[in-house]
Amino acid sequence: MARWRRGLLVLHYQIATVATSIWQRRHRGCFGTASALGACVTYIGIMLLAEIVLGARARLLTSAYCWARCLDDAIDSYASFAGSIGMRSYLNHKQALIWNAQNLDTLALPVFYEDVLLAHLMKSALHLDLSVQEEMKHLWEIFLYDVNRLHRFEVRSEEELIRHATDQDCAILLPSIKVVGNDEHARELISSLKGIFTRLDCFYDVLSDLRQGVVNIPREAVEAFRINLAQLKHCRTWREASAINGFLAWYTWELERLTMEWESARRALEGFAMELFSRMVHRRFTKRICYRLFLNLLNLFDELLSECRQRVQQTKTQ
Repeated sequence: MARWRRGLLVLHYQIATVATSIWQRRHRGCFGTASALGACVTYIGIMLLAEIVLGARARLLTSAYCWARCLDDAIDSYASFAGSIGMRSYLNHKQALIWNAQNLDTLALPVFYEDVLLAHLMKSALHLDLSVQEEMKHLWEIFLYDVNRLHRFEVRSEEELIRHATDQDCAILLPSIKVVGNDEHARELISSLKGIFTRLDCFYDVLSDLRQGVVNIPREAVEAFRINLAQLKHCRTWREASAINGFLAWYTWELERLTMEWESARRALEGFAMELFSRMVHRRFTKRICYRLFLNLLNLFDELLSECRQRVQQTKTQ
């Protein structure tokens, strides 16, 4: 594929990724749409600033982000394409591409648009004399772990869930650190956060994940709060779930615990970002913009916790 054509396709798919994010939140009303638009403005702003500060490395990061999002969305909604080639064929196709990433030009024409993103990602890395293939393999293994959990209703220990969340956060964030410049402090910080980003996301989606057969409630909590998972997995709404024995008590307890962990993690991330931008960005005005956009990204997780808190409050007032 010609370089200019691949570049146009990558730009198209990056915009499509943002547009899909807006469309997925349309059912949440005007506030949800406005929030999604705000997130898109933040994302595009970060893209533009990263382009100024990092140049070609920014395009590599953007391709990596969009590739991961596309793959995650495809796996989450695998039923929509399972009838065409089958889930296993899709996974085999992806693994073949990742394991042969250095020879993408010799492979058959990509079937899925995330394959174009992967090709662009790998070629951009080669132009920068970087190798991110091992990082992509690690990220792929994380995806496979999630796929293998679908429809099994397996209850896992808190230790295992936190370990997987930490692995997932590292798999997503560490390639970015490598592209920006190997920073040992950043690696230690991400590892110390105990997968807080993934855990917040899983907590927010606990019911929708359960409907797909993925249990993100630790075994210890199921036993301590005597949660009836057999009934809970059939709940379609929050109101139905809150009536299940033990669920609301656990949800309220876990919400408070995650809130405290997130507040601590956020303080650490804010301090790290300030130090990082001070080293990388020399213009004071640009540095302030970078820092503000970074805070806006963290605010997205504040919004997740806020929505979870609203669920609990609405239940208590009913």
